[in-house]
Amino acid sequence: LRPEDTQSLDTRVLWCWDNDRDPAECAEQQRNAASRLPWDTNAPSVPSFTTDGNNASTAISEVNFRAPDTAINRPVSPTREYDYAWKNAWFEGSCNPLQFGPSEDLSRYPRDLERDLELARAAGADLVFTPAVAEMYPGGEPWVGVVPERGADVLCGASRPGHFRGVLTVVAKLFGIFLPDVAVFGQKDYQQLTLIRRMVADLDLPVEVQAGPVVREEDGLAMSSRNTYLTASERAAALALHEVLAHAEAAFTAGVRDPEAVRALLRAADGPKLALEYGEVVHPETLEPVTELTAGTVAAVAGRVGNTRLIDNTILRG
Repeated sequence: LRPEDTQSLDTRVLWCWDNDRDPAECAEQQRNAASRLPWDTNAPSVPSFTTDGNNASTAISEVNFRAPDTAINRPVSPTREYDYAWKNAWFEGSCNPLQFGPSEDLSRYPRDLERDLELARAAGADLVFTPAVAEMYPGGEPWVGVVPERGADVLCGASRPGHFRGVLTVVAKLFGIFLPDVAVFGQKDYQQLTLIRRMVADLDLPVEVQAGPVVREEDGLAMSSRNTYLTASERAAALALHEVLAHAEAAFTAGVRDPEAVRALLRAADGPKLALEYGEVVHPETLEPVTELTAGTVAAVAGRVGNTRLIDNTILRG
């Protein structure tokens, strides 16, 4: 980015990344360049910490952010729902080893960078950040991490100890590297989304966390990189997760307010081909089991089909 280029740009610049240079040096360059720009360098970011490019591209397309009054008023494309012309950074991270347990699938986790790059381009991303593990953790496992005191030992955390410490630590690092104003995380990982929001609130991080919708395959299965593990028969069995969530939604819409009745509907997914890990209805902010269903309650399920662990959820709205 040259100083003379800034006058002709009709978008915000978030970051210029060069893998051959020191991240701290790049960060300083970004701040120096930002100080010379004729507008505030705020930009939405769309972190994606898996190779699930469809979810990330949907998040990029779904970002709807109102620029501050100090921004330059630019014409907006009729295909965009923005008040000002914005572009998005998309972080397609390499798999974060801190969030995988010793017996989990880090080594074989599905990766398809070229496909994800195409999805990012099609969605309008400006930047894809693909750091190697050695770049994110040059000294090995960090001495200091973000350890959640509450909300991490229930739901997925009950069977994945340490998982959310790894998630929150890498998210905090990325927030520190990029200094975004907006970050979008998918609702499918609802516990992750909730804990990131708590981290941002409790540590006073200047980031607005937005939720992207659950993205589904045509048959209703929530999109996940791990879907590629499934055989045809396993995929058919996995659809039970979405089906019981639909039953929970229908019951709530019909007036059911007894959480035990809805838990029973969710737990009906358990069977010979799907080993249910949990079927629960929880408070949307505390993740604690509820004693009465109200609008906004989260119905969440997780289970294993063969060797593949899948999760899904829905927000009961009535």
